[in-house]
Amino acid sequence: MSQKKIAVVGAGIAGLVAAHEFDKVGIQVSVFEKSSTLGGRAKTTNRDSFNMNLGPHALYNLGALNEYLQTNSIELTGNFPATKRSAAIYGDKVVDLPVDVKHLLRTKYLNIFEKLEYAKFFSEVAKIDTEKLMNTTITDWLKNTFKSKKVRQTVETFIRLSTYGNNPDIFSAGAGIKQLQLALNGVRYLDGGWQKITEALMQRLSSNVQMHFDSAVTALSSLRQGVTLTVNGNEELFDAVILCVPPNVVNSLIPGTVTDAVPSYASCLDVCLKKLPNPNTTFALGIDEPLYLSVHSAAANLGPTGSAMIHVAYYCGSNQSEPSHEARLEKMLDQLQPGWREQLVYKRFLPHMAASFGTPLAKLSGSPGLESPVLKGIENVYVCGDFIGKGHQLVDCATQSVLDVTEIIINCTQNLDDKLVVLKS
Repeated sequence: MSQKKIAVVGAGIAGLVAAHEFDKVGIQVSVFEKSSTLGGRAKTTNRDSFNMNLGPHALYNLGALNEYLQTNSIELTGNFPATKRSAAIYGDKVVDLPVDVKHLLRTKYLNIFEKLEYAKFFSEVAKIDTEKLMNTTITDWLKNTFKSKKVRQTVETFIRLSTYGNNPDIFSAGAGIKQLQLALNGVRYLDGGWQKITEALMQRLSSNVQMHFDSAVTALSSLRQGVTLTVNGNEELFDAVILCVPPNVVNSLIPGTVTDAVPSYASCLDVCLKKLPNPNTTFALGIDEPLYLSVHSAAANLGPTGSAMIHVAYYCGSNQSEPSHEARLEKMLDQLQPGWREQLVYKRFLPHMAASFGTPLAKLSGSPGLESPVLKGIENVYVCGDFIGKGHQLVDCATQSVLDVTEIIINCTQNLDDKLVVLKS
């Protein structure tokens, strides 16, 4: 293959997938990361022998990232978050969360007619044609589909859980239901945390990939002969550049590129305990409040034997975190895990975590911002992330956008090689 030089900006999961794809076919890659470590939002912090992700992370079994890992024989351990009892908070009361028939029959906040309406939806959800609902908002779809307010709230709760988003007035119903369908096929919490993904990808890279940490890209210029990057004040020329960075960084390098991306934020409380006070309840959601709690250590090895690693979150949507969120999340722990303060080893509050940089918008037929990673009018510069394309969300969206770009560049290179072989012969 004719030699090409590719630059990847960002050493999170997307950037490392891009480097891995090029490396497999022998293309030279330089990865520039402004921080001193791998990971992006996949970073895992080790504290007192506990492994904490940046808020709750789940790997979708049928998602693009897990499919990529399996295709490339990258094995990661972890389990489905099974639970003895799933709880719901409704009107400040703790009731059963209707995750299955047993919990549905037992819960007290739905009456018999509401339970039948709810059960009918979940028996048919896998068959819904989501493409027909891409231009409809979640709010409008819920209003037109369910008679009961409580059922609307409950279905919205599970869409919120699946998407990490809380923007129902602008969120595409088709995209939200499609993500719920994906979630119903299962997720995994990973042993050791999400940094295991970036570490596994890093281990696969050869010497063709040069990693540059503490390397901030401050300028980009697309020229006829390639793309010039300014890194730590120095200029370097590449055949192509892939930006695996948030929208604000893209816009700082190429002003006005990303204009429609709407982020989703969450206030996250990560809690490490010596032991779990109430081992029977390891998962809970708020129905009339956008709350989340899951004991990730119940499904994954994240701390010392017998300990507990809990992620609690408040879904903010595109809004800023409120100072009251931390107290509300601690109250949720008081409700579900009374006595947790006596078992506390360490806690960390992350008030404004980016769950996603792009919300699938009804006005864009389910697109989360940019329609394509290929930029019009700017040659050999591509953008990848969870705000690109259509059909995937979260890290699966970022992964798919990378695979689309690497396929374009590799095919162009291979086609050029084929032409060179013909000329030489």
